Amino acid sequence: MKNEMDIDPEIEKAWAEEAERRLTELEEGKVEPIPGEQVMDGLKNITGE
Repeated sequence: MKNEMDIDPEIEKAWAEEAERRLTELEEGKVEPIPGEQVMDGLKNITGE
């Protein structure tokens, strides 16, 4: 049985690339950061919690 802590190297690589892409977009001013509290409030409104 595969250990849940085993991380597929391809998935790990894909997430690292995505994180780099997002950081670059932030640094270049292509996107605006959204505070975590604002995101969570929006999710609560959507889910009704």
